[in-house]
Amino acid sequence: MNIRQDGITPNAARLLWAGFVAILATGVGFGVRGGILANWGAEFGFTGAELGAITGAGLTGFCFGIIIGGLVVDKLGYGRLIIAAFVFSCGVGVCDFRRNARAG
Repeated sequence: MNIRQDGITPNAARLLWAGFVAILATGVGFGVRGGILANWGAEFGFTGAELGAITGAGLTGFCFGIIIGGLVVDKLGYGRLIIAAFVFSCGVGVCDFRRNARAG
């Protein structure tokens, strides 16, 4: 299969690899979240049921985030969404640095 000869979009390979990286990042996030549950239970005294509720809430939020995020990206486009994510991430960084400067 040759992307250029078969008429597939020129960005198909990049999109495929971006999807792989996104799946990998999601898996790492779930792995880390699952790995720290025992630490949270010991450090904060959570019961198994409370840890399950915390994990369930995170997975439910992830589910609705994917659904709503898909609708948003269909309306706005990936470029605008990436720019918005960058701007908001920089804003969070600025707020965090300002908070640390006031506390220190």
